[in-house]
Amino acid sequence: MVLKHYFQRSLVQNIKNLVLLFQAGQRTRKYGPLLEGPAAPPKDYALIFEDQFEQLDWTAWRTGHPWGRNVHPDWQWKWWPHKSELTTYPTVRTGENGLELDLKNFPRIFRRVDLPEWQRGGAQLREWKATYAMGC
Repeated sequence: MVLKHYFQRSLVQNIKNLVLLFQAGQRTRKYGPLLEGPAAPPKDYALIFEDQFEQLDWTAWRTGHPWGRNVHPDWQWKWWPHKSELTTYPTVRTGENGLELDLKNFPRIFRRVDLPEWQRGGAQLREWKATYAMGC
C-alpha cells in the first residue's frame, strides 16, 4: 500500500481495513496454525460466480480499470491493452491452467491531450512512454 492512501481515508476506516487484513491472513493461515492446503473461505461464504476460463467471456471480463482502460496516473510505466488490441499485444489469454495474465515489454506512447478530461490532471507529463503492457 502506498503511504498517501492511508491519509486519504479516516482513522476508523484504516483500522477497519487492518482488522480485515488480519482476518484474511488468518484464513490464509498467515497468522494462524500452519496447515497445508488452500486458503479457507469465511464460514458464511457463498459462491456467486465461477469461471473455468476454457474460453474468455468478454461479457463478464475486461482489461484495465473501469474508469479508464489504458493508464493509471500513479503507474505511468505500464498500460492495459483493450480486448480489441490483444492480437497485437497478447497479454491476456486462456491456457491449460486457466487464465494467463502477462506483463510484457510492449512500449506505447501516451499523450496527455489524448486522455479523457478528468484524467488529464493526474498526468504530470505532456507525453510519456509506458514500457510494459499488463494483462489484468
